[in-house]
Amino acid sequence: MQSTYKKLGPYIREVVELNSDLLVELLLGVSVSKQFIPSIANTIGTDMSRYKIVREKQFAYGPVTSRNSDKVSIALLGEPECIISTSYTVFEIIDEEQLLPEYLMMWFRRPEFDRYARFKSHGSVRELFGWDEMCDVELPIPSLEKQQEIVKEYQTVVDRIRLNERLNEKLEGAAQAIYKQWFVDFEFPMTAEYAESIGKPGLTGQPYKSSGGEMEYSEVLEQEIPKGWVGQKMSDLVDVRDGTHDSPAPSEVGYFLVTSKNLENVNVNFTDSYKISEEDFADVSRRSAVSTHDILISMIGTVGSVSYVSREEIDFAIKNVGLFCTSTMTELASFLYFWLKSSPTSGYIRRCLLGSTQKYISLTDLRNIPVYEPHTSIAENYLEVLDRFISALTVFNQEKRELGLLAAILLGRLAQQK
Repeated sequence: MQSTYKKLGPYIREVVELNSDLLVELLLGVSVSKQFIPSIANTIGTDMSRYKIVREKQFAYGPVTSRNSDKVSIALLGEPECIISTSYTVFEIIDEEQLLPEYLMMWFRRPEFDRYARFKSHGSVRELFGWDEMCDVELPIPSLEKQQEIVKEYQTVVDRIRLNERLNEKLEGAAQAIYKQWFVDFEFPMTAEYAESIGKPGLTGQPYKSSGGEMEYSEVLEQEIPKGWVGQKMSDLVDVRDGTHDSPAPSEVGYFLVTSKNLENVNVNFTDSYKISEEDFADVSRRSAVSTHDILISMIGTVGSVSYVSREEIDFAIKNVGLFCTSTMTELASFLYFWLKSSPTSGYIRRCLLGSTQKYISLTDLRNIPVYEPHTSIAENYLEVLDRFISALTVFNQEKRELGLLAAILLGRLAQQK
C-alpha cells in the first residue's frame, strides 16, 4: 500500500443493536451489487427480536465471501432503519468529520476492494472476511472538503444513471402498452391493405376488435386470435439457435462475451461482461452470429430475460443465451420481442423449466414456443411505431453505459487521493 494510506480500523466501530422490543419491522438483506434489498428468507415462526438493527448511515456486510461471485455483500443504509440477519456485521463511522460514510462506500464499490477481500478471506469450510480483516483495510483518507467534493461528483453521475433508468422504464412501459393494445386486446389500427383483405375497406384506420373484427380460437395458442391468423411454433417463423455453453478465457482486447445476466430490457448491458479473443469470438459465433434486429433470451439461471439487438450492438458473442434470428424478417422483430416478454410466453417457459440446482430451458422448448404471425401490413406498421421507441431506448442505454464507465473511472481515482 502507498505510504499515504491509512488503516480503516481507527475510523470505524462495530455496532450490535438487537431488535429486542420488536419496534423495527423492515427486514432487508445485502446483495453483491452492494445494495440493501428485500429479504427472501422464510421468517415464519422466527424470533425477530434476535435480528440486528441497522440505522441510517450505518454499514452492513456479509463476512462469507466464498460462493459469492467473488464479491463482498456490503451496503450503506440510506433509509431510517431496518433489521437484518445476525449473519451480517454492522458497523458505523466513529467521526464523520474525519471520514464520510459515502466516501467509504465508494471505496467498497471498487472491484479492487472485492479482490482484496477475497484474497484476505480465510477458512476451510467457508471463507470469511472477518472484522479484523475489515479493520486492516487501507485506503487514502483526504481532507473532509476533498471527500465531499469527490462524493458530490460521483453522486451526480449516479443520480443521472438513476434518472436514465427511470426514463428507460417509462419508455419500455409505453411500448408494452402499445403492444398490449395491438396484440393482446387486438385493437390494432387496420391498414387499408388489411381492411381490404377482410372485406371491410371502410374500416381503414379503425381498431380491429371493437370494430367487429372476427376472432377464432387457436388450439395451438389456446386463445382467440383474429380470423385468418395462424397459431404455430416459433421455429416456423424464425431460426432459433443457442450460443456456446463453454467459457472462453478472458482477453485484454477482442469482443464481448454476453451471458444471461447482460440481457436488460431492449438493449444488451455490457457491464460486468468480459472480452474474449478474436479467435474465440469467431469460434463461438460460427453457429450463432448475432445480427441487428435479432432477439436474445436467457436460457440458464434467470430464464426468460429478453433483449433486442440494436444497430450499435452486434460485435459480441453469446453464452447460455438463445438467439431468435429475425434479421431477415425485421417486420417481426419488435412484435416477437414483446411476445417473448408476454404472459403467455412467461407461462410456457415456467412449464418447461428443467434442472434442480440451476433452472434452464432447452433449445427444443425455445423452438416450440407457441406464437402467431400477424398480418404483414400490421407487423410493418407496428415496427414503424416501435422503431421510435427502440431508437430512444438505444440512446438512453448508450448514455447509461457511458455514465457507468465514468462512475468506474471516478472510483478508480480514489486510489490516487492524498
